[in-house]
Amino acid sequence: MNNLMYIDSSKVRNNFSSILNSVFGNKKTYIIKKSGIPVAKIVSLEKDDIKNDDFMDFAGMLSEKEGEAILRIIKKGRSDGSKFKNKLI
Repeated sequence: MNNLMYIDSSKVRNNFSSILNSVFGNKKTYIIKKSGIPVAKIVSLEKDDIKNDDFMDFAGMLSEKEGEAILRIIKKGRSDGSKFKNKLI
């Protein structure tokens, strides 16, 4: 099975969650292309790549209410084409 996949940036934008699941669960590597040019790479991290302290620095940064507010803003921006505005809660 080929674990290296080339994918266009628009497909990444539209399918980011499933791509992350594929990277995590199937150890796939994605090369992201923009206008046919490779510009980025998504790879699975090995356990040794992450220190416990790194994760804990970000864990619990936002409350559930703040996270939900950010998601609402993002979804609204996607639906009406507007840019992200600095409005939280």
